[in-house]
Amino acid sequence: MKNPRFFSKSFHWSLVMCLKRLVAECRPYFSPSKSLISQLCSDLRARLSIHSKESFLQLCLFTIFFPSNLFVSEQGENFRPFLEEIIQIWTWFDNGDWDLCWLNIISRLVKAASLNPQTNLVAQVRDLLPLIYAQITRIQGLSTGTAKMRTVRKQSFPMEYRIFLPFLHHRKGNLKARMMSKIIAYTLEPVPSRPSVQQPENSSFKLLSVLMNSIKSYYHPSNSGQWASDLATFLHSLTYYFAKRIKTRSLNTLDMKI
Repeated sequence: MKNPRFFSKSFHWSLVMCLKRLVAECRPYFSPSKSLISQLCSDLRARLSIHSKESFLQLCLFTIFFPSNLFVSEQGENFRPFLEEIIQIWTWFDNGDWDLCWLNIISRLVKAASLNPQTNLVAQVRDLLPLIYAQITRIQGLSTGTAKMRTVRKQSFPMEYRIFLPFLHHRKGNLKARMMSKIIAYTLEPVPSRPSVQQPENSSFKLLSVLMNSIKSYYHPSNSGQWASDLATFLHSLTYYFAKRIKTRSLNTLDMKI
């Protein structure tokens, strides 16, 4: 006979996993409500603290429940302050699960914003892109020979909250690569058609060029290692999401699942 305590714990984990999946599938169909979105955002701000391990639990719950498409629809061009704030909070800790949750939230936000005709995504996020690319470079964990980046506090993820992680049983390296690619693809801005028009220094294409030049040696056949799979996923996903972005421009954004 199974140990009742073990069975109870196993059942609890299965139930939580099912509920997480249910919320994630229902999230695109949440009823538009400013009060709901405001409550979610205010709860996140109130409970996040660099000195409290409960921040990890709040981030997990926020990742599961946050309706990015409704948030962008309600906020329109005013979504930028929230994006700036969460990017700053993202830099609090150096933890793989922490990074994965923020990558998921931000990738969903920028995709929703790029599909919203009322939002000028490129203009709003251009000055935030250097921060985002700095985080992407840090997460890749490769020696790129770039200037020393800001030191981020290492913090282990509390074991009692791991059950609430949205991506508990996924390979985190490939997931991070896909989400980083998604952020990059949806924040790329059009290249000026006239050669006389110069791109801004912090334009997405210039930052992407710097990033790819810094890691291109890791794509050489003779330079193989544990990073090979994640870098291959990164390049494949970048191409996929860019093509998907171009393709979906002519589709009805209300039918898009974000």
